[in-house]
Amino acid sequence: MKFEVTVLGSGSAVPTRTRNPTAHVINIQECYLLADCGEGTQLQLKNSSVKLQRIESIFITHMHGDHFYGLPGLISTLHLLGRKQPLTIYGPSSLPEVIMPMVDIARSSLRYPLHFVSTQNKELQKIVDHKKYEVYSFPLIHKVPTTGFLFKEKEKMKTYKSNIGQSYNIPTYWIPRIKTGEDYVDEKGNVVANHLLTKPAPKAKSYAFCTDTAYNPKLAEYIQEPDLLYHESSFLEDSASRAKETLHSTASDAAKIAELVGAKKLLLGHFSARYRSAEAFQTEAEQIFKNVQLAKDGLQIKV
Repeated sequence: MKFEVTVLGSGSAVPTRTRNPTAHVINIQECYLLADCGEGTQLQLKNSSVKLQRIESIFITHMHGDHFYGLPGLISTLHLLGRKQPLTIYGPSSLPEVIMPMVDIARSSLRYPLHFVSTQNKELQKIVDHKKYEVYSFPLIHKVPTTGFLFKEKEKMKTYKSNIGQSYNIPTYWIPRIKTGEDYVDEKGNVVANHLLTKPAPKAKSYAFCTDTAYNPKLAEYIQEPDLLYHESSFLEDSASRAKETLHSTASDAAKIAELVGAKKLLLGHFSARYRSAEAFQTEAEQIFKNVQLAKDGLQIKV
């Protein structure tokens, strides 16, 4: 089952020649979701293998421009390209009142339904329950109300051992029930234990998206053992005081969170434009957490 993340923007508030502001595309079984939409995101989409019209939903973490300034242009472009299917945008309650005047000023009705769903930053909340995936929001610590997002595959069913089932003459109509964990009971009341008839389901994969935030150990209450954790690392430890002042994180902070939540892999990004190279971020993080990768524009990762 496909589960991929494409980094469209890996920089922070000030774009550079090599790094756009934050935007990630998450592909879960050919369902395309966009996390944040910094300035220039639609151009980054055009330069990627992801078709704009495939985006089903957009998730905005907070109301700082480098995380949502790309929305008006993307909304307009989708209209001009003839989009018909609905688009849902999840984000802070103030998002529609900022975005819609810029959309409406063109005095043309969108060709597609546009829906806004407000998020809250007080507790863990399931905000999407799709047949293929779930999305949760959770609070982060920043200067304005901010949420992270957890993207998870739906729990898979167990694998049915058809050869064992045939030996017990199990009817076909029983198989879906067995896959969900039921023991088989025949007409005479004989029971065949489920573990004899199935293999355990593969663990559902997950991607945690944490930007922007100060160091926050409480994330362990919301995220457990993600396959991939994206955590902002705007600064290195030599600028820890600046990170604390601006409620951002260092590479060391991100690595501590990865260790704390039991992440399998840590993806660092949101690098401040003051740094010409990001190699030092990896070096710093790997002193605490070994499986670290640096985000860069255009990077594609299999979860």
